[in-house]
Amino acid sequence: MTQWCRYLPTLGWQPRVVCRYYGYEATKENLSAQVHPNVSVTYLGMPKAQKQLFGLARLERGLTRKIVAGVDRSFGTLAVPDISVLSWRRFQQQILARFHTIRPELILTTSPPHSVHTIGLWLSRKTGIPWVADFRDPYLIDSRFKPRGLGLLRLRSHQKFLSSIYDRAGLITHAIPLQARWSRKKYPAAANRIKIIENGFPSEMLGYSDGSEYQADGRKTVLVAGTIPEPQLYTLAQAVAELVRDGLCINLVLIGKIPGTLSKLKKLLGKNITVLGYLSHSETVQHIASADVLVNYLDEERKKALLLSTKLIEYLATGKPVICVNPSRSDKLLLRRQRRAVKLFNPSTSILAFHIRKALEYSADLCPEILTEFRTNFIWERQVATLADSLNNLIEFRSGISSTHI
Repeated sequence: MTQWCRYLPTLGWQPRVVCRYYGYEATKENLSAQVHPNVSVTYLGMPKAQKQLFGLARLERGLTRKIVAGVDRSFGTLAVPDISVLSWRRFQQQILARFHTIRPELILTTSPPHSVHTIGLWLSRKTGIPWVADFRDPYLIDSRFKPRGLGLLRLRSHQKFLSSIYDRAGLITHAIPLQARWSRKKYPAAANRIKIIENGFPSEMLGYSDGSEYQADGRKTVLVAGTIPEPQLYTLAQAVAELVRDGLCINLVLIGKIPGTLSKLKKLLGKNITVLGYLSHSETVQHIASADVLVNYLDEERKKALLLSTKLIEYLATGKPVICVNPSRSDKLLLRRQRRAVKLFNPSTSILAFHIRKALEYSADLCPEILTEFRTNFIWERQVATLADSLNNLIEFRSGISSTHI
C-alpha cells in the first residue's frame, strides 16, 4: 500500500490514508521524502499522550496474539472475519467523520487483517461511494486465515462475510493470482470486477551498483532479507560454514529480526556473518541489489499457505541467483520460468551448500530476455498504472479531473 500511495499521485489520485495507530507515526517530512508530498495519514485511536498510547497499543497487540494463538489457534476465528473486527467497529464514527472531511470519490480497504473490509462494506452502504476491496493475502482458502477448531462453528458466517465483499465491492484486487482464479470460479457474478495486481519492485533498485561495505575484502555474499525460522537459519549457516571450510570467501548477511541464536551463529561463522537487523525498505533493496546469492526460506507451516513471498519479487528483479527453500504454491508458480532460481525442499546442509556454490558460478548474462520480461511486468510503476486504470474506470474518470481522492 505504501507503493500504491507513492505512485498514484503521479496518475491523478490523492491518497488519504486512515489507519490504526500502533505507537509509530510517520511525519509529514517522512511521507514527503519516502512516499509522496500529496499523501496524508490519519491515525485512529491515538491518545493525547503518545507514551500512554504506545503502552495501550502494545497491550492490545499482546492480547490479540494470545487470543489468536489459543487452543489449536482456533479461538480467534470465532470472530468474523478476525479478532481485530472489534477495534474497527469501535472506530466507525471516527472514520465516518474523516470521510465527511475528505469527501472522497472512492473508498479502498486493504487486508489483512480481513476485518478492515467491514469498514469498506459499511461505508459504501452508508454513503453509496464506490468501494475497492484489496486482498494482499487470501482469506478462507489460506491455512493462515481460514477458521479452524472452534472457529468452524462460525464457518457459515465467514462464508457470508466473504460473499458480501464480492457482492458489494465495485473492484476486488488480489495480490495472489491463485486467490483471484478461485474467486472468479466461486463468485462468477463478480468475475469482471476481479483484478490481479501483484506486488512489485521499486525502479530505483535497477540503479544500485554492486558492492557494499561487507564486500570490501572480496567476499561473496549470501543474503536473507526477512526473518526465517531459527532451525532453518542454522541449517543455512552450516551450509555457508561448510563452503568457508572449503576455501570460499563468503559472507552470510541477515536483514530482519535479530536471531535469538546469534551467539551460536557467530561461533559457527565468526567474521563470515553480518547481522544488520531491521532496515528501511530503501536500505534493504540496496543490500538485495548488491548481494551475490539471495535466499528465501519458508518453514513447513508457511510452505502450506498460499502466500507469495514478498521479497521474492525483489530478489528476481535483481537478476541474481535465487535459492527458494520450501516455496509455497504461489512461489512455485512465480518461479516457473525463472532459470536463475532453484527450488529446494527441506534440503540437508550439504545439498544447500552445493546449490549455493553452484549459484555463485552462474553467468551474468543467463537468460537476459526472461529477466527483461520479468522487470517489465513487475516494476511498481506498471503495477500501479494498471490499478489506476481500473480505478478510473470504476468512477468513470473524465479528462480534466486532476485531484481525485481515495
